[in-house]
Amino acid sequence: METLNFTELNNKIKSGRFFSLTYTRANQTLGRGVFRKGVTKYLKGGKLKYNLDAVENINLFNTRKKAYRTIKFNRIISAKIDGVEYTFFRDPWVDGGEIDQRINKINELTKIINR
Repeated sequence: METLNFTELNNKIKSGRFFSLTYTRANQTLGRGVFRKGVTKYLKGGKLKYNLDAVENINLFNTRKKAYRTIKFNRIISAKIDGVEYTFFRDPWVDGGEIDQRINKINELTKIINR
């Protein structure tokens, strides 16, 4: 399986292509579907008030449910585009900044307790 970043994914799912996605919803349940980008048939007017690319969101049309979905890129688990499976596994240990901050807090609290 290959991996893609946000811009590579956007280039692969150009308007009119069908592809499948597996992602986590906001309520932490698993979502799956066949999507298409660039569908305008069921739109009722109006424009988005923010830039999708700036916050790494993708606006897609779910072809089975006939409904639009905005999916955050960091919630995508896998995608199948033109028969190729792509993964989007994010290693939680890469940054390490948040963990270091928590360890420092624990050390500070331990010093206060041991006084």
